[in-house]
Amino acid sequence: MMKTTADIEWTKYVGIPYVDLGSDFVGCDCYGLVSLILKMEWGLDCPEYCPDVPVRERGPFIQEVAEECFIPMPLSSMVVGTIILFQVAGNPIHIGMLAAIDRLGRPLRFIHCLSGCNSVVERFTGIWQNRTLGSYMHKDMYSTCMI
Repeated sequence: MMKTTADIEWTKYVGIPYVDLGSDFVGCDCYGLVSLILKMEWGLDCPEYCPDVPVRERGPFIQEVAEECFIPMPLSSMVVGTIILFQVAGNPIHIGMLAAIDRLGRPLRFIHCLSGCNSVVERFTGIWQNRTLGSYMHKDMYSTCMI
């Protein structure tokens, strides 16, 4: 079932400390945060990544997961729970999750976690919009909603 912003208590995911390779409330990185929310809110699993992969080289892993576990969707069709892939320093190494859309279906806010910062909900504007490379939905979520 598709959830709306009102169905998810986003505040419980805000303030989680950044921990490289973490994926729980004690600490997580960007991928771990998305995995945690998918597990807690939708009961969905994501593949774990190899701890030997340095942060700057995780782009190929994220792309592999995207092909294996996520379905690409147009940016114009994003809904709450959409996974957003961002480039940082020219590399596709950061992801977040859409947390709110406006009444016209435009993205408003997303949740993510960056190195050195706790998880946060931010506006999906300016720099983050410009860094967006694509949007995806977990394959098991995609089958339950009409896009």
